Amino acid sequence: MKKFFLSACALFGLLATAAAQSDTVNVKQLERQPNPTLFSGLSSMVPGLRYAPTSDATGDYWDSMTIRGWSHLFSSYNEIEINRPSIYVDGMPYYGSLNSLNATDIEKIEVMKNATAIYGVDGANGVICITTKKGNRNRPVSVSFNGYASVSGWSRKPDMPPVDESRMTVVSQQAKQQGIWTDWMDEVSRRAIGQHYDLAVSGGAKIFDYYVSGNYDRRQGVLLGNDAEHLDLLAKFNVNPFPWMTLGASIQHAVDKDWGVPANINAAYWLSPYSYTHSTVPGYESWPNRQPEGNYTNPLWDNYKKYRWGVLPVSTLWTESMAKTTRTNYQAFLKADLPFAPGMQFTLNGQALRWKQALNTSIDPKNFVLTSSQNDMDHPESHENSAYSYTEGTEYSVSRIHPALSYYRSFQEHLFHLETGLWLSKTTSGWDDELKQNGGKTPGHYKQEDNLHSFYGRITYRFKDRVGLSAVYRRDIFNNTLRETLNGKGEDFSIGMNSFGVNAFWKPLKGLKLRASYDSNAAFLYVGYPIDKYAKTQNFDFGADFHTNSGRLGITTDIYRNKTADQIIWLAVPSPTHVGFIEQPETLSIYNVGWEWMIYGNPIEGDGKDTFRWDAQMTFDLNRNRLDLDNEKYTPGLANAISFGFESYAASRDGDAINSAYQSNNGTSEYLGTTTPLFTVNFANTLSWKGVSLYFNFRWMQGNDGHFLGYNPNSANNPQYPYTLPYWQPRTFLKLKDLVLSYDLPLHVSWLRGASVYLSGTDLFTLTNWDGFDPENASGIPFHPISSRSLPYGTFRTIALGINLNL
Repeated sequence: MKKFFLSACALFGLLATAAAQSDTVNVKQLERQPNPTLFSGLSSMVPGLRYAPTSDATGDYWDSMTIRGWSHLFSSYNEIEINRPSIYVDGMPYYGSLNSLNATDIEKIEVMKNATAIYGVDGANGVICITTKKGNRNRPVSVSFNGYASVSGWSRKPDMPPVDESRMTVVSQQAKQQGIWTDWMDEVSRRAIGQHYDLAVSGGAKIFDYYVSGNYDRRQGVLLGNDAEHLDLLAKFNVNPFPWMTLGASIQHAVDKDWGVPANINAAYWLSPYSYTHSTVPGYESWPNRQPEGNYTNPLWDNYKKYRWGVLPVSTLWTESMAKTTRTNYQAFLKADLPFAPGMQFTLNGQALRWKQALNTSIDPKNFVLTSSQNDMDHPESHENSAYSYTEGTEYSVSRIHPALSYYRSFQEHLFHLETGLWLSKTTSGWDDELKQNGGKTPGHYKQEDNLHSFYGRITYRFKDRVGLSAVYRRDIFNNTLRETLNGKGEDFSIGMNSFGVNAFWKPLKGLKLRASYDSNAAFLYVGYPIDKYAKTQNFDFGADFHTNSGRLGITTDIYRNKTADQIIWLAVPSPTHVGFIEQPETLSIYNVGWEWMIYGNPIEGDGKDTFRWDAQMTFDLNRNRLDLDNEKYTPGLANAISFGFESYAASRDGDAINSAYQSNNGTSEYLGTTTPLFTVNFANTLSWKGVSLYFNFRWMQGNDGHFLGYNPNSANNPQYPYTLPYWQPRTFLKLKDLVLSYDLPLHVSWLRGASVYLSGTDLFTLTNWDGFDPENASGIPFHPISSRSLPYGTFRTIALGINLNL
């Protein structure tokens, strides 16, 4: 259920020691959940792992993923990914969308929480380590198939606001007299259909094995104009030409498409129901109405999208937009137990990645037509100069090699392991874009090159599997060169980082294991001139594992304290009207403390076939963080958000909690509390008997007047409602997060090893006093039709029916 060691999928292929705190995930439960990506159900199984729930057809929320809270602040939403963990697949770094990872290809997932000493710059926010499946050498051919169809809707949808008849427009009054009523939330929503298919063929013989798979996923978003498609192919093999040597190689090719423009859900919520969906000009009733109630714009007509050139108008009705991403990843490895040196092993891993994305957007002149004008509808081409097209191409390539040499030696009951190795990588990236409008075009271009050179050494000692001690040292040198070819400007900088870690375990009693780990690193930044500040991180973790002799009950617990000191940032100055910047580097310190535990076991012990079996797991995590500055200036964030009082992503002050809640009070910002929960509990159960299995997980996130707050000014609980003044509301909820009901079909066919059908769902119901969309991602009621302050992005309730076959 849970192990505390570095597995073979980890960076160095180390011995099973207490090298880092690690959670191992039951992948089988993930395969049958109707999620668009592998990680959508992962947070239910790992304490301390969080990310936003699915509210988009792609479901790719890697950027919002964190392990044990934030260790870095950022100055804008575009930098939110600075706190996400790194991902390694089969021992090598992973790049690109999480959509390219297929759950049925995964053998094992381990979430490593303290990993800077082992992974260097990649381990600052933790590492998710994934091992993919390989063929069975005892079976020449095995075939597996998994497929399901799904349907999605809003998990929660707030009631439409009452109509203020004193503010109704003339058009709305006319629609009311005619008995016309339009629910605009229904107009922009749909029952979203999805389909998913996996097919894998694997096998092997005495000295080789192979695994080949394909995956296709096509799904709609609940909002009109939100569609996504994914296709990937994976092929890998391993061969032993000699008993002491293993060779392996793999290739994965993935294509992701994301198209359309989602409807404006803010406008849909606030638009008067007394309105006309189509033009009222006689003979032109087929035209969608641009201003259905004579004031605000149709939510299917008017929206905005941020490009490199700024914010441009887009429309669900009149914009063609397609983002296509292709990713090809090649990996190979050599592992040799040197026959002339017993105990000596040499490994060599290599990776080559090519990633490309093409974005094409064009807006039709019809977007600028006034549907109250017959002449405009007759001559939409008159708006040709207002239309635009935008193209953007982004690509990067990565080449990386990792040679390592290790030595194992045992003396009676003493075991020693020494290892040293290098990481050498080169990454080139760049983009080209072009905006065409008013008969002209504006191009843009940049190119960047990154080089990473790393060295590490490690020593491990174990005695009787009762005592273990390991130490790691790593040095990283990262060089970056940026060039903007249009203006000839360039900038070079380099970062050096020294990392050190010590880990130990002791088993004083049978079934009891005590653990302790310490990670530290120090980084130096050079940007044309040296900055005499080091970014320093120190991580402490103390834990214990207990299990009964029978294995029916297990408990693990961890207490941690992390500190990131002297983080180098550019301070933003808050202002009611704009955001300015101090052109001097400032530093800060972040303190991060927490407690995690997990209880697992089987309250009712049976084989799950002839006798009933109940397996249960409960996880708990509590995280607190604080910011320290040498002065009382604000740290980066949406600084005007602090002034106006709505939630920002990184808004904090000296001594306050990170992710803080503020509101304006007589020209100053008043600290109200934090947006992080008091604690999070997941309670998962699996009941199995006679071929029937039921898995369900409840999630409870607790808040109060100072914790787990969300900005929701139009809440019915707001004492100032309906005047939409600032209001922060607790988001406490209990949710049925995941459910899977499966049945193993009693088919007795020689060529069929197993078959099952399943019904599964996510975010099925929520108990909460939050009266926005979803409390989990703080999506409240929109501030007004053209505002996105309260993040009104509802999440999906998805139900799927599928089948799994093994031949």
